[in-house]
Amino acid sequence: MLSIYSTPIPIPDIHTKLALTLGALFIGATIAAVCYGITILQTTLYYELNPNDLWIFRYSEPSGKVFPRLAGL
Repeated sequence: MLSIYSTPIPIPDIHTKLALTLGALFIGATIAAVCYGITILQTTLYYELNPNDLWIFRYSEPSGKVFPRLAGL
């Protein structure tokens, strides 16, 4: 007769590997968030400091940042 309770399958210690992977993921996400924040800050400063630029410069700046963000959705 087959028992419901059987011996567990031995699984190698994945906690160490998982901890290293999550650490790298956290570092990468943090660096990406900082770079994104710097980009937003530069865009905001550009619009505040250069209100009289030609329309081509003012509208080409956000299109270079908005379209890649929309493509990531």
